[in-house]
Amino acid sequence: MADACGLLLIVLAAVCVGSVYAFADLCGVYQAPHEDAVMLVSSVLAATAVLLWLSWLLIERGAARWVCLVAVVAGVLAVVAKVPEPWQTTGQVSGTLGEVVFHTVLGWLVLEVCRRHGISATRLGLLPQPGGVTDQARIRETVLLMTVAVVCFLTMDLIGWLRANLASYGSLPLPPPGDAVVFDSWEVFPAVFGAVVLEDVLLVGAVAALLHIARRPAWMIYTTITVIEVAFHLHYGLAALAFVPYALLRTWLFLRYGRLLPLLLGHAIADAAVLLCAPPTAALAKIVLPLALIANLWRLLHQGDQNPAPADAGSHAATGPVGR
Repeated sequence: MADACGLLLIVLAAVCVGSVYAFADLCGVYQAPHEDAVMLVSSVLAATAVLLWLSWLLIERGAARWVCLVAVVAGVLAVVAKVPEPWQTTGQVSGTLGEVVFHTVLGWLVLEVCRRHGISATRLGLLPQPGGVTDQARIRETVLLMTVAVVCFLTMDLIGWLRANLASYGSLPLPPPGDAVVFDSWEVFPAVFGAVVLEDVLLVGAVAALLHIARRPAWMIYTTITVIEVAFHLHYGLAALAFVPYALLRTWLFLRYGRLLPLLLGHAIADAAVLLCAPPTAALAKIVLPLALIANLWRLLHQGDQNPAPADAGSHAATGPVGR
């Protein structure tokens, strides 16, 4: 429980402080006199906490010296990346690479925290399924991936609708027609990587698993993840409420099936398609993916595959990441 709270505090300092300030700006609140300083200090503190916590965990479990050295070097680079310099901004390649380093070290910390509690990457469902699995299991994996991708597309469409209808109530207005922005790949892939680490590996995966093994009630797990997910996206204003069903569904799928890899792949594919592709191509993806999902669901049902009943408290040790 304490480790889950620690991870959430790092996320709040690294991401949510800036989102809250952005939401306040959308609501017409004048910029606080020390807003930039607060955001800078909170992000540097978050990176420093990641460095110290990761180093301590590696030393505690007796990791090899070269592993500890790599962690320290990467952690220091992550801290430096949070300090603005004339040559280092989030709009340039150097700043983007700095964010990649930070999210890489953060992901490493998440895995070490889970490992400390007996939750391996396999139990988190982060590794591909072994070669001996059944066809039904492979189809189910594909269905999970496509379900998350389709729901991610629907969430983005819902954001657009909410932005159009809630602009006067503290929501980011829609850009004029024809002003859709297609980003360069060097901007998109680091952003997608960061989103996957924060929202899937840390929040839906690690936090849900840690709270579950701490015997927290289901309503607490779902509420915690949903509130933080919405806080991530407060820069959209009230349109961030579109992430409520998205967070609830991903959390349920993870706790139900114990497979994180298809969830993060579906998220990454949908984000990359929207950011990299021109609107006509993205619209085509929004048509093709639901059709492919329906086809795979039909295959799953046609082969007589029955979804497993929720396992009891003792059986998760062999099949899922949330064993008690």
